[in-house]
Amino acid sequence: MDNTKDELCLKPGTVVFHDSNGYGLRSGAQIRYARDEQQILILKAMEQNQFALKALIDAVNNSGPDKLQEGIAAVAVAEFILNFEAYLRNGRKE
Repeated sequence: MDNTKDELCLKPGTVVFHDSNGYGLRSGAQIRYARDEQQILILKAMEQNQFALKALIDAVNNSGPDKLQEGIAAVAVAEFILNFEAYLRNGRKE
């Protein structure tokens, strides 16, 4: 079974980074910062080489004392994908 559709990866030249302004993705001179704590959690998971959609959902779902419902966490990952679509692609990390 091919699970490449269930995994995100960064486009070539794109990196997860953080500075005094927060976490984000950078590709050359282009930078996009996370909009909220959920996007920061997703970026931190990606920084640890967790690219499977399930792992990203779990990173959001398992945060804090009150777990989110998995559906809400999935929506957060979908919003992340839309916010960072210029920096992401489907498939295996190269």
